Amino acid sequence: MPARSKGRPSPTTALVVYLDDGSNWKMDKVINTPIISCQKRLRKARNSVKRSVSNNDVLEFVGDRVNNLACSLMVNKVKISSEHHKVSHFLTSALMSFRRHSSDSQAVGRVLCNNDTLGRIAYQTILHAEAIFGFHDKKRVKDWRPEDDVVPPKALADIFEAYVGAVYEEHGWDIVYGWLQTLYQPLIKIATEDFLAKTLLPIPDNGSKSIDDMPRELVVYQARVWDYLYFKRSFLTKHGVVSVDALPPSTQFLSRPLGSS
Repeated sequence: MPARSKGRPSPTTALVVYLDDGSNWKMDKVINTPIISCQKRLRKARNSVKRSVSNNDVLEFVGDRVNNLACSLMVNKVKISSEHHKVSHFLTSALMSFRRHSSDSQAVGRVLCNNDTLGRIAYQTILHAEAIFGFHDKKRVKDWRPEDDVVPPKALADIFEAYVGAVYEEHGWDIVYGWLQTLYQPLIKIATEDFLAKTLLPIPDNGSKSIDDMPRELVVYQARVWDYLYFKRSFLTKHGVVSVDALPPSTQFLSRPLGSS
């Protein structure tokens, strides 16, 4: 058996695990890729040989912009609400200050549009099967497998963007957006969970009793916890009922307002 190609290690995220699992990409779960009926455009979309006649450089450029715009719109629609964080002026201002430096929607959008994610999507939707690559790219694509735990070759991401550009040229915005929405819908949720898990901060133990006395790090931490709980509200509500029903009838839950002693 030939040795697998080496490369940078794959990111250790839930998104990568999902993308690499072939069972998530069965055709009954993923909408069929839009057909390019114009054979000239189709050949151009598949031609990834750099500096060759009628290669897919322009379509790749168009597809990159279309894909980025589509991802931004999708992520913006489901971004986490911060309305429930308005416990006090201090909490709100601290949260907004934190987000000016690290926007959750922007971070998630960048992960969804990076070459690693696009390359894995191209592989799972088999867009590379009929593509024409240069000598070195052909070998890298042929040798790569998700189970190798290395990042996919950039040529895979390029072929995905070129196909997005071709779909946009032939079918227009509504069709390409609908297709991308089907591909990205489950990925957005997973990428958001990755982001929230990565950005939760450790709780400092300083014995604070009031929210106004809490250090900024703790306020931001609590805000992120609320973000995560709000994002997972449907799951927690559904499965929480089962957990509560399993408790003894005498169990009581006590709560107190945030900041009370």
